[in-house]
Amino acid sequence: NFRMKSVKAEQIIHLGKVLSVDSSVGSIEILLEDGGDCGSCPAAKLCNHGPKSENKVVVMSDDTFEVGEKVRVVGTEMMHRKAIVLALVCPCLLLIATMVMVYLLTLDESVAALSGLGLMLVFFIVLYVCRNRIAREFVFRVEKL
Repeated sequence: NFRMKSVKAEQIIHLGKVLSVDSSVGSIEILLEDGGDCGSCPAAKLCNHGPKSENKVVVMSDDTFEVGEKVRVVGTEMMHRKAIVLALVCPCLLLIATMVMVYLLTLDESVAALSGLGLMLVFFIVLYVCRNRIAREFVFRVEKL
């Protein structure tokens, strides 16, 4: 008899204040006022969101909020990991693999370096083009305080 064990994903919570509400599309612009759990995050400095920084984020929600209202933006640890993989791990692995393969084929370091940089440019262009599709995977929840 096989039973699946329920695993609750850890949450990442940011406190913020509603800057604007667009009820026609159901979007809320929120100014994140704290770093939430970013203090222990190894990528906090890379995404420029530490305890002293302020970032704006647009979140889709069916609930009604008012400008100036204090809210909590909740994401999952899985979203955090996915963001790190897309922004750091994939580009690093692609860069190293490309440079090693091109160097082994050509024995020319400058060609290998330029190939690696060229592939990084292509990778980030593809990432930019696919941003709307990727954004659908990062769904945050907004809660009133």
